[in-house]
Amino acid sequence: MPSSSKILQANCPGCQKTLRIPEDYLGRSIRCKHCNQILQLNAKPANASGQPAAEFQELGAAGPAYIPRKSGNAGMWMLSGILMLGTAGIALLIIKPEVFSSKLKQDNTVVLNKDAEPEEKSKAAPSTPTTTPTTPNAPTTTPSTAPPKNELAINTGIFPRRLLVINVCNYIYANPIHSGEGPIRRETDRRDIDYIASKLSDRWKIPKDQVYEVSDAPGPNSKNTVLPLKDIIVKTLEQFLSSSRAQDRIMIVFCGHAVEKEGIVYLAPLEADFEEPASMIPLSQVYSLLAKCPAQEKVIAFDVCRKNSKLGAERPTFGAMTEAMEKAFHTPPAGTSVWTACSAEQFSYELNGENYGADTSTFVNGSVFLNLFISADYKGKIAIREVNKNNPKAGGIQVPEDPLPLSTLEEFVKQEAQTAAKAMEDTPQIPKLTRAAATSNIAYNSAEPLPPRFKIPTPKATASTKEVAAIFGELNLPPIKSTNTKLGRSYDTVIPFKSEDLVPYLPDQATTKEDEDKSKYPIRAAVLDAIKQIREFQSKQRQQLPTELRENINDTLKKRLTNLQRPLADAEALFRDLNRQFTKLKDKKSEEKSKRWQAHFDYVFAQINLRLAYFGEYNKALSLVKTDNLDTSGAKHGFLLGSVSKMSATKDIRDFAEEGKTMLEQVVKDYPGTPWSVLAKRDRYISLGLKWVPIRLPGDSEEKPEKKK
Repeated sequence: MPSSSKILQANCPGCQKTLRIPEDYLGRSIRCKHCNQILQLNAKPANASGQPAAEFQELGAAGPAYIPRKSGNAGMWMLSGILMLGTAGIALLIIKPEVFSSKLKQDNTVVLNKDAEPEEKSKAAPSTPTTTPTTPNAPTTTPSTAPPKNELAINTGIFPRRLLVINVCNYIYANPIHSGEGPIRRETDRRDIDYIASKLSDRWKIPKDQVYEVSDAPGPNSKNTVLPLKDIIVKTLEQFLSSSRAQDRIMIVFCGHAVEKEGIVYLAPLEADFEEPASMIPLSQVYSLLAKCPAQEKVIAFDVCRKNSKLGAERPTFGAMTEAMEKAFHTPPAGTSVWTACSAEQFSYELNGENYGADTSTFVNGSVFLNLFISADYKGKIAIREVNKNNPKAGGIQVPEDPLPLSTLEEFVKQEAQTAAKAMEDTPQIPKLTRAAATSNIAYNSAEPLPPRFKIPTPKATASTKEVAAIFGELNLPPIKSTNTKLGRSYDTVIPFKSEDLVPYLPDQATTKEDEDKSKYPIRAAVLDAIKQIREFQSKQRQQLPTELRENINDTLKKRLTNLQRPLADAEALFRDLNRQFTKLKDKKSEEKSKRWQAHFDYVFAQINLRLAYFGEYNKALSLVKTDNLDTSGAKHGFLLGSVSKMSATKDIRDFAEEGKTMLEQVVKDYPGTPWSVLAKRDRYISLGLKWVPIRLPGDSEEKPEKKK
């Protein structure tokens, strides 16, 4: 480092750690060694004193950057620094937190300069105004107001910004959506909603106590789990919007299903039943709350119409965004900007831990739309300052008066979503942003207190959680399918049951060996025996039934599949036998006096038929591979076993499926407001059909068949 190079010392805008920046690095990109924030040290026009000036511009969290490094050993480097202090001088300032606060209240900018005195020296010899020698009637010279030398302006303001994320993944009755959770090697591999929200709030300078999450799948080790039930979502929206100030700029993100029924668009909470509009939230209700919100800038993003082509739809899903839905979303109240993850006749796609391009920033696990926020951060495009009346050119340091930095992020997400959809799906996905014109221009007021943090409501139930958990524990059957099973472990806290609805189902005695007495309690004995056999069988077979094929279809694979079909034959025999037993006992159900055990019997009977149908369908899927009846075109990378509504098994197997779902519908009617009703309603929507889906990798859609010679 040349001895004549001046050193500018300042705090990183991201982590506030002190950085020592040589003046030689003006115009270069550097990375903060503490938080990896990418910054650019930009030259500004010389100030009135003729001295050079500079400021930080935030570029992102990662990417190409020039990183100054120390050369030689630490001792020699420190010695060189001491010598430089005596020869060239250093712009050095020790600043107390109070100094930042005091300056912040005036103009939200802290100016660091080499003429500032260290804290101890300032106390010992306070500065005095510069004056000329006093003579009669001679005016006293006022303190110099010339700009300081080598100034480095850094924004440290508390931004009037707020964020609310509503994320619904493990739907009770509808198809689950990909949460973004999955195995990670390092923190930067995360793509869950908690990680995405933290990146967005950090880069957008949103105060931590102004960030709210309502999510049933926030991320690994997160303590932010809040069940996104209808009442909780609505009440949280009401509190968030009504507590916002006029100077605030707010962002709301909704991730989940949206449904259009008879021209009305609804948002689907955790317990949404697409056949029951009353279980959902009308979009008009959300827009009514937004219209009343006093915030000067309001943005709401909808990541809806999700589709996972490889996993398929396990339960009901609405489908592609309709034209009516797009129109409803993009007709918000005045002053509200709307951003949808796709446009009319399109889906918001999900990927399963894949790269849609060669760049590592193209890694997607979950929603393509949401994952692109992380990709934008890698590329330094998540928080580029907007062009506005105080900023004629995009870029530079964000200040509290700025609008939300949407433009560059939106442009990046729109372009990359199309690239990802083309590479992985060969169909379009074009996010759409309708930017609202500003309806007000409220000046930033640092003296106004931030909105007080409110408490997100919790479900209110009158029934004993212990009693509800006991019922679910007695019915703790393995899932029919192996995917998306997370929710079933916490039904007792998910659904707010009423105590009066459960009174008729209280146990008449503890579940003991006495219940296994077939002569005294044939219904109870049959239920307990069936549950035991189902648990034992599926615990053995669950890991042996593959849901993907990565190898070539040859005799070796076919032999392995033949070995897998043997336990499937055992499964069919087991469930047919249980079906016969329950059919014989059906007429004796009225002799069982306990409504609890009557409900157990009806629900388990339906489960026997559904499982018989599912294992029969799985056996049929394996047979397609063994008999060379599987279409292998475009599947050079293998297959995934996805869910579809239509079954391909034989008619007698399909009949068991229909009978099982009819039984579940009767359970819903006979035991309303109970755990049996919830479980039956959930399982009657499950898609038992299976289909081998080719695995696609980037570029597959662009490959052309070779011409025959």
